[in-house]
Amino acid sequence: MLNGYIAHPVSDVARRFGPPASSSDAGDGKTTFQWMLYGIGQPSGFASSGGSLLYSASQAYQTECRLLIIAAPSVENAPPTELENWIVQGWQANGNGCM
Repeated sequence: MLNGYIAHPVSDVARRFGPPASSSDAGDGKTTFQWMLYGIGQPSGFASSGGSLLYSASQAYQTECRLLIIAAPSVENAPPTELENWIVQGWQANGNGCM
């Protein structure tokens, strides 16, 4: 999902998903940036004909994905608000809306 962002600035991730919802100290000089991504999902319906045509469409549901980016600073004492100065080292995604 996000391996292409590893070794790139966190600002690249923010261009895709918007600004992070929060950031926190991850220790060892690293920072964790968090996004909460929401969407709408809908399973596909089905049709059957065995003398009659049936169609069933499932109800739409809300999806969510909690995305965490672990990053290291590219410059000393970079504040977390300067996303271009943080380099992605890893990521985690949890939820029913994660790809």
